[in-house]
Amino acid sequence: MQLRHRGSRRESAVVQIFSLIWQHYTPMKTLTLLLLSGLFTAIAFAYSVPPIPLEDRVASADHIIIAVASKLEVLDETGKPMTPPRDGLKALTYRLTIEPAVVLRSNAQPLPKSLTFTYSFSGNVTFESEQERLVGKKLIYLLRGTDFTPVSAYQITEPFDSEQRIRELMQKEKQK
Repeated sequence: MQLRHRGSRRESAVVQIFSLIWQHYTPMKTLTLLLLSGLFTAIAFAYSVPPIPLEDRVASADHIIIAVASKLEVLDETGKPMTPPRDGLKALTYRLTIEPAVVLRSNAQPLPKSLTFTYSFSGNVTFESEQERLVGKKLIYLLRGTDFTPVSAYQITEPFDSEQRIRELMQKEKQK
């Protein structure tokens, strides 16, 4: 197949591609492509998890704590720490130990000097990226229950600079 010499080479390539598509066009292929694109779109929406608004997470939190994470461990299927964690693992269960610095709200009196909780996460999250994101950083943790589980499995922390917004939401909640 030869390119026509009208206009630029890029224009000629585009014309050539469309002419190939047009030559092999059939309604059945179009219907099949439409159905497949609809199927892939539905699958993508089925696997997306909408974020829980901060207002809802603050309202459902029993404990709102500004803390520094001191230790992150990867747990195997039996709940025992994997030492060392295998590089590049995904779909992991983590055990995080945090040292509370400021307690904004808690129904646990007194609050332990360090809290340990587990959480699972799958996707493009590795042990290395979680460790870099959490350990040694001052973050806000929204937790619930006596076992201090995160309010949301996908949003276990809030940035430290969200403190004022969280305090406002707590105040608004008290006024209700």
